[in-house]
Amino acid sequence: MSKSSTRMFTCPKCGKDYEIEIWESINVALDPDLREKLFHNEIFKVECPHCHDVYQVVHPCLYHDPENKLMVYLVDDAIEKELEANPKIPFEVIPGYTYRYCKKIMEFVEKVRILEEGLDDRIVEMAKMFCEKQIVDSKRATLEEIEFTVYNTKKDNSVEIITVLKEEPVRMQLNYEQFEEIFLREEDGYEIEPNRFVRINRDWMLERATREYVKNIS
Repeated sequence: MSKSSTRMFTCPKCGKDYEIEIWESINVALDPDLREKLFHNEIFKVECPHCHDVYQVVHPCLYHDPENKLMVYLVDDAIEKELEANPKIPFEVIPGYTYRYCKKIMEFVEKVRILEEGLDDRIVEMAKMFCEKQIVDSKRATLEEIEFTVYNTKKDNSVEIITVLKEEPVRMQLNYEQFEEIFLREEDGYEIEPNRFVRINRDWMLERATREYVKNIS
C-alpha cells in the first residue's frame, strides 16, 4: 500500500509554518491516481496556504509498480550511504523485479517512465551519451554547456532524446533496436547484480564504458 505522513514546513517567502503531506511510498496498483500526480509534478509540489507561493519539496519516496515488476527509490544522501554500505534489498525480494534508485526528482520520474515503457535504462543511457557526443563532435556545444540530457518518448522502434543546452534544446530520434544490438554485443561489461538497488545514470554508464575501452586496448 501507499504510505504518507505529515510534517511542518516553513514557507521560505512569508516565513509562516504549515502542514504538508509527504508521500513515503507509492503503490500504483492500489493508487493509480498517484502515478498521474507524479507525472504531473504534483507529488513533491506544495503551496503555501498563506502567501500561495509554490515550492518543490524533495524527500525520499519509493515507487512500486507490481504490474511492471519494478521499484524506483528516490533517496537522500543518508539513504544512499546505507544502500552503498549494505546494497541488499532491505525487505523481502520479489523474483524478476527491477530495482533502481535516483537522487533527483527529474531523474526519478524519467526512470519510472523508461522502465514502465519496457526499455532497458542502460541502453537509454548509452543513447543519451551518444547524443551528447554528437553535439560536442559537431562543435554545437561543449560538454560544459550541456545542462542535461533526458529521455522523452518512444514511438515504434524510435526513442526521442532531448539534450538541453544553454540556448535551446536539441531533439534526436534514435533507433532503439540499433543501440540494443550494440549493447548486447558488450553486455558483459554492463551487468547488474540482482536484488539490489542500483543507480543507472550517465556516471554509471561512463565508468563502465571507460573500463571496457581500457580492457579492450590492453
